[in-house]
Amino acid sequence: MDYIKIRFGPGLGRQSSSAVNRALDTIFGNVGPVYQSSRAWRPQMDVYEDKDNIFVIAELAGIDPAELEVELDAAAIRIAGRRAEPPRFEGTRFHLAEIPYGFFERVVYLPSTIDPENVQANIKEGLLVVRLAKRQAQGPTKIRVSGL
Repeated sequence: MDYIKIRFGPGLGRQSSSAVNRALDTIFGNVGPVYQSSRAWRPQMDVYEDKDNIFVIAELAGIDPAELEVELDAAAIRIAGRRAEPPRFEGTRFHLAEIPYGFFERVVYLPSTIDPENVQANIKEGLLVVRLAKRQAQGPTKIRVSGL
């Protein structure tokens, strides 16, 4: 069984790419294999929910689970890792190069708060599935006010 490290921490949203970096990725993302091999790539993801859980699914074919990081905070999930480039044979040349390799990172904002004690992550057949239990809404809390 492969284990995926999940780390909880504050402020994942502050680590996301700036608007300028995202714009450059959009502009130069399809330039060609030389540029793609040197830039971070963005795996495709789905995020959906039912009444009790939020599900995050990431397409990560060829990723070693040991190279995968999953971090959570109150508002976001960060999935990062590295896909190793396969060995190349001497004297070969590309006719098509579309598979991105190297470092990737995605920060996705969650639609509601989660219970960090109730999270499961599993990778199978190239899909990472993270199930995040929603934090149950609690009623109002009374706070005792004391005099000085």
